Amino acid sequence: MTFDQYGNLFTGDNNSDAGDQVRWTHLVEGGDSGWRIGYQFSTNMGVRGPFMAEELWKPHWDGQAAYIVPPVETSATGLPA
Repeated sequence: MTFDQYGNLFTGDNNSDAGDQVRWTHLVEGGDSGWRIGYQFSTNMGVRGPFMAEELWKPHWDGQAAYIVPPVETSATGLPA
């Protein structure tokens, strides 16, 4: 985690090993960054449920869910070595 010069909090979030990428996320009070363990494992929408099906791990794109604070950026896939 790190703060910028304005006091905004950012953190890196590991991927779920299902094709998504590691996320760099701006954490805001009352915000939703999209990672809910029970929600991601719902099998009625495929691997990792709505988290993957709704592409909640991607930076902002047209048509993205309005309730989520999207990641600022993504980086590599996979777990760090």
